[in-house]
Order: sequence, then C-alpha cells, then structure tokens
Amino acid sequence: MINKSEWIPTDSFILEDKAGEAVKANGNLLIIAGPGTGKTEMLAQKANYLFETGVCRNPYNILAISFKTDSASNLAERVNQRCPDFARHRFNSLTYDALAKRILDQFRNGLAQSNRPSADYLVQDEGKLRKIFYYVYGKSLRDRQANAFWRHFSLLKQVDNDAEKQFRRIILHGNKRFQANLSFQMIMQLAINIMDTNPLVKKGLCQIVLVEILNGTFTSVNVLFVYS
Repeated sequence: MINKSEWIPTDSFILEDKAGEAVKANGNLLIIAGPGTGKTEMLAQKANYLFETGVCRNPYNILAISFKTDSASNLAERVNQRCPDFARHRFNSLTYDALAKRILDQFRNGLAQSNRPSADYLVQDEGKLRKIFYYVYGKSLRDRQANAFWRHFSLLKQVDNDAEKQFRRIILHGNKRFQANLSFQMIMQLAINIMDTNPLVKKGLCQIVLVEILNGTFTSVNVLFVYS
C-alpha cells in the first residue's frame, strides 16, 4: 500500500497541476474539458490512485460509466495498462445501457410481477418492436416516430387505454406470437425503478460518486463509482 502523499502517477506520466489535484481529491468532482485533453488518462490514474493507496480496498470495486461503447472500452484498456495486477479485476467500465441491463437482469425479481419482464426478453429488436406496435395499434411507425415512441413510452405509469395495456403486456411478457422485447429506454426505466424501490440494491451498487467528467461539447459523460 502506498501512502497518499507519496503516490505518483503510473508509468512516469506527468499530470497537470489541476489534474493531479483532481486525482487525489476526496469527494465528488465535476470536470469539464474538451476532446483530447487527457480525460481518459486522468480517470485511469484516478482509479490507480484509489487502488494503490487503499482508498478503494478489497472487496470494493470501481465502476466507470460512459454514454458510448468506445469510451467505455478505451477507459477499460487504459486502466488495464495503469493499474496494478491485484486490482484490475475490480475495475468495471460499462455504458449506461449496459449497466441498466445488468441491474435489470440481476435484480429483476425485485420488480412487481406486472412490471417484471420475461427472463428471455429481447433488447430493442427494432423490427419486432414495430411488428408488435402494428399488431396492437394497427398502424406503422416511421423512423422518427419510432425513436420518440421508444424514448417516451412508460412502463410504470397507470394506463386506462386497452391498446396501451396490451402493448405493455406483450413487450414485457410476450405472448404466443411475440417474444418480450424492451427498448434501451424501457430497460433504463425498470433499472431505475429497481434502485428507487430497493434501498439495499442502491446502497450496495453505488456508495460514493467519485468523478464525473464531461467533454466540452457535453456529448459524453464518464462517472466513477466505488461499490461493493
């Protein structure tokens, strides 16, 4: 274990003063920087600092969340290069969608039965979702309409419309004709509901939010969590 005051960046990497302060800082941080300014490297060094100084001790893990798959993969690769062997397996880099799906799959039984999807649900099979929509509503969805519909359709609100009830039943539970089929936004809704209604799940998953980094265009976000 390395003393915090004696820790230096891995591979002789030199961090700018503000970046070095952010790596060693306690508490929550918001960092805004443009593309190509070293955000990924700073996150990798932050993870390494947490592991090597014992701030993130076993059995705790670090979870990094990104919007884009490429960002998640790049960060995972960078951390693998920077972090010590004993800690690499305790770093997980996921997209928001992948995290939501993991929460849903692991804690699906924490949902009310009416909102609990079948275990074999499809993930945004666009063609089959459109077929379900046509089967229930008797009309087709254009591309722009479909994107808006999947984004705004709620699985959790009370509905009185018979067609909407039928559509919800099919996408959650399937029927003889269709397999259960959820859009990414629907999976996110259910994952958030699991977190909101199961305090132990929420507490166990994310205890400390450590770093949030946005690039200058506000199109991507990386968040680091420590969790057990």
